[in-house]
Parts: sequence; structure tokens; C-alpha cells
Amino acid sequence: MTLLASAISRSVSTRTTEAIYRLAQCGGEAGPDKLARTVELIRKRQLLLADKLSYQSFHVESRPPDRLLIRVRASKDPQPGLAWLTRQGRVEFRLLNSAPAPAGGNEAELPRGCELKLYRAWQYRLNPPRELQAVEKPFILQDEPALKLERFRRAEVHTAGLHQMAVVTLYFEQEDARAFGRFTALHAGRRMAMLLDGEIILPPTEIESAITEGSVQIKGYFFIPRLYKLAAVLNAGPLPCPLTNEKGKL
Repeated sequence: MTLLASAISRSVSTRTTEAIYRLAQCGGEAGPDKLARTVELIRKRQLLLADKLSYQSFHVESRPPDRLLIRVRASKDPQPGLAWLTRQGRVEFRLLNSAPAPAGGNEAELPRGCELKLYRAWQYRLNPPRELQAVEKPFILQDEPALKLERFRRAEVHTAGLHQMAVVTLYFEQEDARAFGRFTALHAGRRMAMLLDGEIILPPTEIESAITEGSVQIKGYFFIPRLYKLAAVLNAGPLPCPLTNEKGKL
């Protein structure tokens, strides 16, 4: 009787969510090759995150000419996970401008060639206990990216030390490693942020010296579940085109 009640409880608490996404036009029409590649990459991301998303089932299929269907069965809201699975995944590094953020976010007061970006840090509140909240901090970044990347050779996340500091290690492709080395040699002592699809994903950190080993480590007390999702997106590679859903852009 107890086992039956448990099974009924699980059945009631889970639900199936379906979403339709459309490939935006980028570099020409979103043809069948781009659609097939997008489905392949979303499946790869989901496999990399299978133990993090806790979906009971996951299905993605193409709906030619330019749409795809995702069906998820889960006991929790699947949308945060879907937002990561359907990110385009384009990475860029931008230099920080040392000017203070203008009061009230007035962009007219920004230095020439700069824009205001908000970094959203996720952390748990103590009251009420374990409630997750976002804390936003403004940064002034240069408009033009210092470096744009199509993909990384590998991305790893682990923790270190007694207080579980997060360590993100990014391994560059050969040509990107040379470009990153030249850039960091030129701007040693300045601070640089990493952006994913135009959003600050890792806050500005100081470039201590030229980074020429082909990899870079970024350390800090970041929200670890978010970093695992970041690593999955980077390891799978970027989608060929941005995705929009029927209610607007993710």
C-alpha cells in the first residue's frame, strides 16, 4: 500500500512541458543542415547535464523547415534548464572601463565606446533559509569585444579549498590561444569580463600577466550549478543560429 501511494504521489507531482522553438535567420536562411545541427547540439547538452537537470524524460525533434519541438517531463519547473539548453552559446571577452557606473543607469553619462552591463550573481539568502535570489551589479564595459570565440577545446568546473571556491578552467583552440596570449600581454593589469550571448556570465577579473599556456582559470565564489550548465554549453559548442520560442526570445 505504501509503495502504491508513493507511485501515485510521484505521478501527480510530475508534468509534461512542450515548447516550440524557431531558428532565427543568421548568415542566410535556416536550412535543414542548421536545424539538424541544432537538434544534435541540444541533445548533447542535455546528455552532459542529465544528472544536473533531473528531467524524468527529455525529447527533442526537428519540425522542418525551421522549427524544433522539445518535450520534457519533470517534477520541477523545466524552464531554467531549457533556457540553458537553447542558448546560442557565443562567447566574448570585454575589457572593463574604470569609470563609476552612472547614477540611475543613465547611459548618456557613459564614456564613449562603452556600455552598461549588469552582472547577475545568484546566492542563497539566510532568511528565509535556502531561498535563491539574484543580486545585480553594474559594470561599464567596452562596446567592442576584445576577443570572440566560436568554441573552446574544453571547459572544466571544480571547487577548491575549505570554502569551496569555484574554479572554471577554459582550454582554447590553438589559434584562439595565440590571440588570447597577445591580448592579455597587451592589457595586463586591466580587468576583463566573460560574456555569453551578450550577458556577463563571469564578472570582471584582473589580467595578472600574459596568458600564453592555452588555457585560463577564473576563480571566485560563484553559484556552482550555473557553472556546470555553462560548461555543458561550452563543451557542446554554439548553436548555428539563435532560437526564439513562441512567446519571444529566451
